[in-house]
Amino acid sequence: MHGSDGSILPQNARMESGQTAEEAASGALQPKMPQPIGGEVPLQTARQTQRQTPRQTPRWWRRFVVVSRRVNLFVWLEALSVVALIMALAATYIAYSQDPEQGALLPTLQVSVLLMATLIPAMAILVFGGRRLALRRAAGSTA
Repeated sequence: MHGSDGSILPQNARMESGQTAEEAASGALQPKMPQPIGGEVPLQTARQTQRQTPRQTPRWWRRFVVVSRRVNLFVWLEALSVVALIMALAATYIAYSQDPEQGALLPTLQVSVLLMATLIPAMAILVFGGRRLALRRAAGSTA
């Protein structure tokens, strides 16, 4: 009998799969399962079975989802993002409308804070708008 690398295997030699050459040649490639001792399921097999069963989400997460839907949490977050964006745009306008001395630049820290204060609410509005669009499309589908 020849191995996978072309070498000749002895008659009782076991291959990488744990089978003898005759078993592999006969096509009896079956996985080795642990045999129960005295009719009991081994602990390792029981743990593997527990891992393979789908897990239910935690109770605290399910409660959070229900409460957030009841109080319209995402609507409030969306409104808060719009207010934060308007405030950031107003602060940016005020900061840029006041001319510094001739040839002077705005401080780097001030510019970076204004940029982040504008971008974060704008990205939140984009995400919440995408969420709203996805929920609307999912409600209209037949799936």
